[in-house]
Amino acid sequence: MIKNFPIEKNVPVPMRGRGEYQECAMRMEKGDSILVETNSQRTSLRSAMKSLGYRVTTRTVYSEKGKPIGARIWRTK
Repeated sequence: MIKNFPIEKNVPVPMRGRGEYQECAMRMEKGDSILVETNSQRTSLRSAMKSLGYRVTTRTVYSEKGKPIGARIWRTK
């Protein structure tokens, strides 16, 4: 039952850790880019970069035969 849980006061909220995508984005400088293989990676890295206040540009990368092989993500500002 909920009534048995003790109430605690003045317990500080721990800082959130940074995820692998945010760590990667923090190492990037203006003009750097990363090639990722999946749309999930593209979305995660782009979101991490945007959350850090970076301007981002992404483009799909194609093989010589015209098949998509991934996405390149640039930090533009």
